[in-house]
Amino acid sequence: CRRTAVLQGERPHGSLTSYCQLNTAVPILQLYFGGADLRADLRLSRETITSLTAALRQETDHGWSRDIEVLVFLYWLAHAASYRVVSRVFAIPKSSVHDIVHRVSKDVSGIIKRVITLPTGDDLEVIGAGFAHLAPAFTVAVGAIDGCHIRIKPPSANAQCYLNRKLFHSVQLQAICDHQGKFLDIFVGYPGSVHDARILKNSPLYKEALYPPAGRCILGDGGYPCISTPIKLLTPYREPVQNPVQARFNRKLSHVAQCSTTCALLMVTSLSQMFQRRRMLMPQSLHKQRKDQETRHGRTWLQLSLHPRWPYQLFLSVIIFRVLYIVFDNLQFY
Repeated sequence: CRRTAVLQGERPHGSLTSYCQLNTAVPILQLYFGGADLRADLRLSRETITSLTAALRQETDHGWSRDIEVLVFLYWLAHAASYRVVSRVFAIPKSSVHDIVHRVSKDVSGIIKRVITLPTGDDLEVIGAGFAHLAPAFTVAVGAIDGCHIRIKPPSANAQCYLNRKLFHSVQLQAICDHQGKFLDIFVGYPGSVHDARILKNSPLYKEALYPPAGRCILGDGGYPCISTPIKLLTPYREPVQNPVQARFNRKLSHVAQCSTTCALLMVTSLSQMFQRRRMLMPQSLHKQRKDQETRHGRTWLQLSLHPRWPYQLFLSVIIFRVLYIVFDNLQFY
């Protein structure tokens, strides 16, 4: 049966004892334990929350139960609320909210390699069939690549390096998604002024030819080069096109690529904008670190530049939040 205590302790003889009872008067907990739909408050279905809780389950003999910790973390992440607001919602101290957020974000980042992985075997066939369903011409496609700009507060030095073509300061996320918008690979680490093609050529995916496998290709927009080595990347014809066949090809490719990547990257961008309002993304100068990026092989920009009060795992938590949303909620956006 479900454990009814929020906090637990261990008796001298080794058995568990409850020393804090669940406050059933808290509205969010009434919704959770009452079986109500949680999308309005947590942006995830109950099935997704259950799956995430199971993935993060750990044996412990004290502290908050993991389901309560996941609820606190997801509420904070979904609303980008302050610790004060979350503490009032769950009727727990602000210091406890702080500890829970950092502890769960660290645990979530620990499973990133299990969640964001390059497909093999039967998974490749499923993805290929998915792209073929979107457009029969792309039967060998097993992914779509695109990038998005994560808005940041500009650093005091070299701020112009982060000013992108849309005239705001950012760092860039490069992602490869399948036909459902699930992340297969991510690479974060370059300022907003860097071109997409340069980011690709400095990513481990390109340097080590990790994906796609032989006989397959990935789709991209006009910002990427059309190449066959070291990876196969298919892009539209350059404008102006020469004939109606090329124009039709461009329309089909653009449709498939956008169906795969746009929704996924839009959610990451919107979440990052909420964090920006909470002043979370506060990069310091990367003048020295940029010289070392070529040798860091994809080390995330948050490891290099995020404000020291915030662990870099938080942004990875946003990515996994999106991936779990796709996997378990089947693109049913709230």
